[in-house]
Order: sequence, then C-alpha cells, then structure tokens
Amino acid sequence: MTEAWFSAKRQVHRARIILDDPAAGLSCEVHNGSRAGATLRVNRAADVPTTFDLEMQPGETLSCRVVRRSRIDLSVRFQPG
Repeated sequence: MTEAWFSAKRQVHRARIILDDPAAGLSCEVHNGSRAGATLRVNRAADVPTTFDLEMQPGETLSCRVVRRSRIDLSVRFQPG
C-alpha cells in the first residue's frame, strides 16, 4: 500500500501519528509524500515530538523525524526502521 501512496503525490491521505500512548494518537493528512518523506498537516504541530511512528494504515508504520515545523504542518523524513 505504501508504494501507491508514493506514486500518488498530489493526493491527500489520512494517517495517524503514534505517540507514547498508542490510544492517544493524532489524526493527520499526508501531503506530498515521497520515498524520503512527506508533509503532514495536524491541528497542533507543537504537540508532536521530534521522532514518532506514522501509521499509514492499520499494521503499517513508518518511523519519522521532523525536519521543519509550522503551526499546522510538519515536514518529516522517513527513517530506517
């Protein structure tokens, strides 16, 4: 499924940011996805830690590191998992 996300760059996809407490994950939108990273839109980017897992679909996660942060957007790089 992840391959399809990368090939459809202009589409917006829903995903979930996994926090220390998995029940407290944050919903987000994935924009401009590539094999290297993506832009994530969240309600409060300041609440997201520098490193986290991104659940693209149930059971499929990517490790992320924030490289740029604004009020509602995060630019992330995917990390080797």
